Amino acid sequence: MLALGSLLEKPQHDKKGLDQLRATIADDRNKYKEEIVRLSIQIEIEQKRHDDELASTILEGLRTLNRHTQHDMPTFAGTNIASNAGYTCITDVLSTSQSLVKEYKRLDGMISKLREDQAHPIADTCKRDIEETENQLKLGARVALKNVSKVLGAKVASGDAKGLTDEDGDMNMNVGGKVQLTCELLESLRYVERGVKRMIKGLSIGQGR
Repeated sequence: MLALGSLLEKPQHDKKGLDQLRATIADDRNKYKEEIVRLSIQIEIEQKRHDDELASTILEGLRTLNRHTQHDMPTFAGTNIASNAGYTCITDVLSTSQSLVKEYKRLDGMISKLREDQAHPIADTCKRDIEETENQLKLGARVALKNVSKVLGAKVASGDAKGLTDEDGDMNMNVGGKVQLTCELLESLRYVERGVKRMIKGLSIGQGR
């Protein structure tokens, strides 16, 4: 009876067991802390990956331009898409291309109209120009040779060119005159005559082609 009262007055404590319990609690607390830290880091990594994927998807969407049908007006004026560098550049290129196509059609219409309005083909115009040039050369040759003959003293009647023209109607330098021509001067005049004839014949050949 006395022993029982003594126990009640002074409760016995198991110090070793209490220390083990405290050590277990501290160990578990550390483990939980480490697990919480690990989970927090993993959550942050997953969140960052998710944010990066979302940002990449949004940027990819901004880079992909909407394709409009003809006469459709863009619906994203004043938004971030409208200020995107790629969108602005491509829009300018498309606008310039449309302007070039319109200008090409306009010029093509002008050329077609000019072809319709042209009364004479180019070949006929060229042929007519060659004939006019040939006639001018022949006339100039006759006048020049006639003037040379007058200067040298040959008698040339304005209404009678017989004896001063060959089969082509050109001046003939082989006629005689009051003044005897030197060999050098006569040869020079013949070279002039031949050159003019060859020029006229060349024009005639070109016209025949």
